[in-house]
Amino acid sequence: MRGYRSFLKRAVLSGAAVGLMSAATASAAPIISTNANATVGTTPYTVATGDLLENAGTTLTTGNAQNPSNGAFRTDEGGALNPNALKDGTFGIGRNSQPVPDAQVIGNGAILTYTLPGAFNITQIGTYSGWADNGRDDQNYTVYTSTDGTTFTNLARVDFGVGNPNHNSQVLLTDSTGTLASNVTAVRFIFGHQDPTNSGGLSGVENNGVGYRELDVIGSPAGVPEPASIGLFALGAVTLVGRRRSRN
Repeated sequence: MRGYRSFLKRAVLSGAAVGLMSAATASAAPIISTNANATVGTTPYTVATGDLLENAGTTLTTGNAQNPSNGAFRTDEGGALNPNALKDGTFGIGRNSQPVPDAQVIGNGAILTYTLPGAFNITQIGTYSGWADNGRDDQNYTVYTSTDGTTFTNLARVDFGVGNPNHNSQVLLTDSTGTLASNVTAVRFIFGHQDPTNSGGLSGVENNGVGYRELDVIGSPAGVPEPASIGLFALGAVTLVGRRRSRN
């Protein structure tokens, strides 16, 4: 009997290890889904609450200046000057007039780096913009992930031209495997040219700055196999034990 227990323990541990290795595999081509609308007076999108960026242990570093008139983070036409508002769990209301205090206006080359409180497997990233009109709503950025907080890998390039009369937008990044990136300790957003004079043919560029409302990064701690995987490997181990008993 002792031998059966030892065998079962080894089988379950081996199965869990395989599950961890499987979880570390992700497709190199994220699925990018976009949506736009012209909702006013109510909230056009339900954003995540309690996602990884909102975790109390997550820290934010901004690259380039925070300046009301000419920084990468600015207050054009009544926008906010508070990058932390991008991870407060709210979109705000759809607006058709200024000011737009719910939006952080982001200009050319802005960088946001979020350092997470540990390693996580990322399953979805969502970004949201919304302005009083179609002048500051396109989304243009590249998102990177890092497993060590130092070296960053390009995860996806987003260039979404919203189109009039819509002025609220949503971009969701997912993956057919269920995992966008594994063992992530930091996420970085680098925003491209928001100025049409420097667009280089890209559509997501407007008026020196775009009003972003919220950024969501959703995932779970790395190193924990999915419950379904644990059950599958445990079942396999029990089956093997049964076979060994039948031989004896």
